Amino acid sequence: MSDYRKIFKNSFKRGINKTSIRNFINKVNEEYYLNLPTITEKPTLDKVGLTEEMLKQNDEFKKNRALVVDIITFIIFLILCLLAVFYCFKGSANDSIVTTIDYLKTLPWIAIVLGPIYYIFAGDFANKIKNAETKIDSKYYIYKICLDGYNRTLELKKREYWLKMNGREFEIAVANLFKCLGYNSQLTQYTNDGGVDIVLTKDGETIFVQCKAFKNNVGIATARELYGVMQDRGVNKGIIATLNGFTQGVYDFAKDKNIDLISLDDILKITSEKIIDEPINYA
Repeated sequence: MSDYRKIFKNSFKRGINKTSIRNFINKVNEEYYLNLPTITEKPTLDKVGLTEEMLKQNDEFKKNRALVVDIITFIIFLILCLLAVFYCFKGSANDSIVTTIDYLKTLPWIAIVLGPIYYIFAGDFANKIKNAETKIDSKYYIYKICLDGYNRTLELKKREYWLKMNGREFEIAVANLFKCLGYNSQLTQYTNDGGVDIVLTKDGETIFVQCKAFKNNVGIATARELYGVMQDRGVNKGIIATLNGFTQGVYDFAKDKNIDLISLDDILKITSEKIIDEPINYA
């Protein structure tokens, strides 16, 4: 899996705002999708050594653990507040009578002051304990990834799945498709990509891919743009993928330029014939 700390840093390098948050979420989703395994046989809980009953028991255990942590945290906080109150009245106890009511009146103010400080330091530690991953969580995470990979693999074979995509979704799906075929598939940034949406590498060869989720046929301008980038960067092979088709001018231009043209029909043929299950370690 990718280093999400690096994604976070790149997404927020210009400051935190709605755009940076959205970019971070989108990038994490893209990375998750690209790293899903390719599976054509539906995974089951028993393959990871789990049952529905074990999941229920695990959920109950985590609820009880969270409750115990909350109770202990509150008790410690209450003790600290009481100690603070006693400390405040320590000097005046010999000069005047300090009643229980005096202590009780002071306690809320101590709690208001001490509370934020306490939960800044203790809250994070308590949350780590409450959210600590169990062995069952680890197994279920593997199962969930495999199930998502299975569902994704099924969707790749459906025409309607591809036709409902927007431009970025199409790029992600094509990148994932080539990953399924054994390529190292790297998405470029969505805007200002320099005419290249995906960079593929395999057996020492680099391939530039341009994706067009057009409703109309791709025109020759796209092919010329890709070929120009290939020449500029010294890449010998390119691919143009589209949800529709290509004009005759594109076919004539690409036939001697080592540029493959892939339509939706070609994509569906690949997904039905060439996708092979990845070996999964369920342990």
